[in-house]
Amino acid sequence: MDKRGQLFAPVRLNHAARSNVRFIPDVVIASEKLMFHMFVRDDDCHYHFGDYYGRVHRKRGFTPWYEPTRSRGYYDPVLGYYSWTSSQKGVDLIDRLHSWGNYFLQTPQARPPRTLSGLDDWITQTADLSGATQSVLGLRLDEVVSSPDGDLNLVRLSDSQLSQTLGVAVKRRSISTSSTLCVRRVVAGFNVASGSRRPSTFN
Repeated sequence: MDKRGQLFAPVRLNHAARSNVRFIPDVVIASEKLMFHMFVRDDDCHYHFGDYYGRVHRKRGFTPWYEPTRSRGYYDPVLGYYSWTSSQKGVDLIDRLHSWGNYFLQTPQARPPRTLSGLDDWITQTADLSGATQSVLGLRLDEVVSSPDGDLNLVRLSDSQLSQTLGVAVKRRSISTSSTLCVRRVVAGFNVASGSRRPSTFN
């Protein structure tokens, strides 16, 4: 998944902001940790990620993406690919994901926080909790750009380039929303170029 681009975190805006705000997100999703918290539903063709654990979500049709797909009647190429690459390293991916899934089911406090605004406090509270690091799905784009281990080459656009791309004047400013996945600020956009072909690893 990390070779197909950079996934950005979803953002919910309040009603007043929907028609008055254009923003460029600066919070990305750590794709190497997504598979620990991905779910599917029988009535759609999407992956869902986050805290969809427990009976309530199960009753709504959410099931872990690695559970047998025979009843769904389709083949999951993503699961097939990662199962194959893991098997080359002697890892049974399905078994490992089942183990992690059971852990998160039984340890609610280790599940991914639902908002970015609560992430810092959550990290502090779970510092000594085994497995919690697998639930840090949100990363600041600045952290990804500055990481020496990044797989994507990101190129910063100037304000004029960004304005030309969007067709509107760009003014960088702070945005905040309450009780939502917040963004700190509007930042310059990035073009994604192909990066290294190093496969992801899952521990």
